[in-house]
Amino acid sequence: MEVGLLDWSSAEPEQQVVERFVRLQSRLLQQHTHERVALHLDVEPIPNAATFPHQSLTVRLAVACSPPVLRSIHFTRTSGSGNASETLVSALLAHTALDGVWKLRGCEGLGHFWATCVQAPGDWRSLKSLNLSSCGLGVLPAAVGQLGGLRVLRLNHNKLVSLTPELGLLTELEVLSANHNQLVTLPAELRRCCRLRELHLEHNRLVTPLLDLTHATCLASLQLYGNPLDYLPELGPALGLRSLSLANVRILADAAYSRWEVEVTAASSSYTSMVIGARSHKLQPLFNLVFRRSNIQHPLLMGALSRLVEEPGNLQLLVREDVALQQLVLAALGSSSLVVGQAVKVMAAAGSYAGAARRLVRHNVVQAITDLVASQDVSLQLSGLSVLSSLSAGAAEGEVAGEVLVPTQLLDRLLALIRQHNTHEQVKGYSE
Repeated sequence: MEVGLLDWSSAEPEQQVVERFVRLQSRLLQQHTHERVALHLDVEPIPNAATFPHQSLTVRLAVACSPPVLRSIHFTRTSGSGNASETLVSALLAHTALDGVWKLRGCEGLGHFWATCVQAPGDWRSLKSLNLSSCGLGVLPAAVGQLGGLRVLRLNHNKLVSLTPELGLLTELEVLSANHNQLVTLPAELRRCCRLRELHLEHNRLVTPLLDLTHATCLASLQLYGNPLDYLPELGPALGLRSLSLANVRILADAAYSRWEVEVTAASSSYTSMVIGARSHKLQPLFNLVFRRSNIQHPLLMGALSRLVEEPGNLQLLVREDVALQQLVLAALGSSSLVVGQAVKVMAAAGSYAGAARRLVRHNVVQAITDLVASQDVSLQLSGLSVLSSLSAGAAEGEVAGEVLVPTQLLDRLLALIRQHNTHEQVKGYSE
């Protein structure tokens, strides 16, 4: 791929810059124009097979010149240089064939060139990637919604307070990145961007984001790190989600939800003062967010919690949160086997702590155990029995009466397991 580089300074007359640009384009066209030979074969049908048994074949050769097509435009600004004239940028674009451009990247110091770009969206019919990061944007023009073929839109490091509702018209959009802005709200129309794979909104001012993920079945990455969130959007429909950042935590899972990587950073002083109000445990921002006003029933989130509580200090913090125990029981009563399995793992670890068994029983953990034991899935049976085994330690210390922990219905289920001829050996061991 040939690159044409045009440099100019604010001291150079605009007309002179435009003339140099035209000459540069002409030279590139001459140097990289290729001849293409086209061969056309036309076979005419046989008019009468008896009297004229041979087909007529016509061969035509044509030689055509194939000029190079401009695919990418990238503006850069030399450090310490001044702003470029908007009229000059518009003139340069006016002398450019834009209909084949796939990528456009701007930079700071070009004024409102981006507004000029979207005023004639038909000229950018092939545009797939638009990068307006670090362009000093305070407003995103509504006309960006007319770039119907756009797949990637990057708006990082600007001054945006909101995003235009017309983004909902970009139904082909796959990547939207607006990190390091001043966003306080999101347009509801984003729900129409059903092909979004990546939505990056880190380091903004989002508190109560109205983010509808009902149709976000393609979403694989949602980054909300560094926002003073009051609650999370409902993640349940985003079944493809494998990467998530929120509060001061980053989570990554593999395709099968069998391995999780969790990175916890120290909450910044400004974030701590906004969300917590006092110095606290490093996981307190996460627990405040996911347990008190959000739904944790997503494999990515539940798996991350399971990984975090492998550290005793983190597990102790979780056990102190009564609402966390309640959320875990609700997750264990859910329909997703991935969520249930991880919730049970956390409950089994928490059940041995003083006072946890009594509170879990109060939040209806016995019903969750009964449902798991009654399942036809051996792995779910084992999950239920592991929680029961953990809670039985609390019963032995008098926290929970035996008849409360193992009521008649659950006892019947356990006896049914023992009577099964083909019961899994590990299930037998737990049951007996």
